[in-house]
Amino acid sequence: TIYIKGKKIPSAGWVMDFKEIDKIVEPLIKKIDHKLLNEITGLENPTSENIAIWFWKKIKKKIPNLKKIEINRPRVGGCSYSD
Repeated sequence: TIYIKGKKIPSAGWVMDFKEIDKIVEPLIKKIDHKLLNEITGLENPTSENIAIWFWKKIKKKIPNLKKIEINRPRVGGCSYSD
């Protein structure tokens, strides 16, 4: 889950368009989906914490108002990361 912060753009009614977020996040998800995570550079130790940090590092420059990233595993839990 990607959390962003900022003032709502009055003419649009949102802080950031989900389509823009998708353009940034979907390629990263495709890179790790159904892959051995520990074979991906930066995810050699693919804990929830490290996955959140990996996403943060890849996304933060493109979404400067990124507030936090949350990684959840159904029925088990997860973690969140913010800088």
